[in-house]
Amino acid sequence: NKDQKINHPKLKEENVFLMPSYIGKIENSNPLIKDKVLLKADYLPLKALSNISSFYGVTSVLLCNLYDYFLPDCIYLLLKNKTSLQIQTFIKNSLLYRKAVNYNTNKKISFISAPIEMIKTYIDPKDKSIVLISGCSNLLDNMIDPSILCKFEIDDVEKEKKKNLSRLFSTHCFVNEGGYLVYYNHSPLRKCNEEVIDEFLKTKDEFIKVKEENIDDSYPLPKGYYCILQRNKR
Repeated sequence: NKDQKINHPKLKEENVFLMPSYIGKIENSNPLIKDKVLLKADYLPLKALSNISSFYGVTSVLLCNLYDYFLPDCIYLLLKNKTSLQIQTFIKNSLLYRKAVNYNTNKKISFISAPIEMIKTYIDPKDKSIVLISGCSNLLDNMIDPSILCKFEIDDVEKEKKKNLSRLFSTHCFVNEGGYLVYYNHSPLRKCNEEVIDEFLKTKDEFIKVKEENIDDSYPLPKGYYCILQRNKR
């Protein structure tokens, strides 16, 4: 948090966000996290959002299937100097919902406890400037919890692709003209990630690919992929 300073031998300047960053593991129960002296950030979605250059008026952000309750506050701090910001978040898990509400006390961040399939009952089409959607990953689940076994079978990979493609189809309608659909996935399966976007663009030609990037071993961070899509202005 730029309002507070902390001296730490592993604190360094991260050129993506232009703010001091610590790369390493730290528990959520740590007082530094609870008191927001350190802000625990998910690198992939923040790096994707840092590559969006055009903002206008009030930027309304929709976060779908949130699994990281620190993320809304981090997004607000990343973008607040670029635009007037409103963030709306959908969370399926009730425990995660309570944690997110308790942590993110900013009045410009709101929460709804509902899955992706229910978003249409709350939000009108083309209502958001940025829609942020995270993909599912069996490999990520295994890294978080080694007791979840990972089967490297082609059927499982295809099911994962179909599920992530379904998430894009369920949420793209909320992006307004000129707005952005940002997809990210912590899976290191590069070809699989790119195929999800390619399949989406085959049927949704009103979107164009602005930028995509695979995070590999050149970063001291978990692998993953993100892609920024923009809806054409009519």
